[in-house]
Amino acid sequence: MLKRSRTLLAGAFATCLVTAGPSTACGFHPQLNGGFSIGYPGALDIAVAVADARRSRLLQDGFRPQLGDAARFRRTMRDLQHLYTRLAGIEPTLKSESGVEFSLILVGPDLWSNFMVRRDATFARYHETGPSGDGVVVLTHHTVLRALLSASLPIDTAIDRKLVVFSGEGTPTVRRLFDAAFRVNNDVVAKTE
Repeated sequence: MLKRSRTLLAGAFATCLVTAGPSTACGFHPQLNGGFSIGYPGALDIAVAVADARRSRLLQDGFRPQLGDAARFRRTMRDLQHLYTRLAGIEPTLKSESGVEFSLILVGPDLWSNFMVRRDATFARYHETGPSGDGVVVLTHHTVLRALLSASLPIDTAIDRKLVVFSGEGTPTVRRLFDAAFRVNNDVVAKTE
């Protein structure tokens, strides 16, 4: 079954490359109906890991074809803003004085966001055309981000199952930020339930 999923995803990827041509638009502005895009190395692995996690019921939030591109985009932007809030809420002693910059790609829509987390402030730019500089890139899927934000998926499990992947120099620092952001979130959710 896993081999079949990879074959289907590889076929979809090849179709996107052949028919879509070069573009800076994300999948919410698709040239192909449905907006499937894999625009960064390792993105196909994320897509396969998400499919496996859905099949094993680790991820419950499946594809919702009834949501149009505009509604999915608004929902995704809200979740990215929640991620920003979590990063901004990290204990200042865990943040560096000079700051840590990283780029996040949500596989599927190929939606990039760039973040700068400093001890005194956090900044975010959404719906970017790609990564900022040569810094760390975090690859994940919107379904995974939603599960992390709702505390239905622990960050350690997401990383172990390769649903969140870090690449580039400075990865350990960004990983610590994600650990802190989602552990804080999980602790708050656990205390309110």
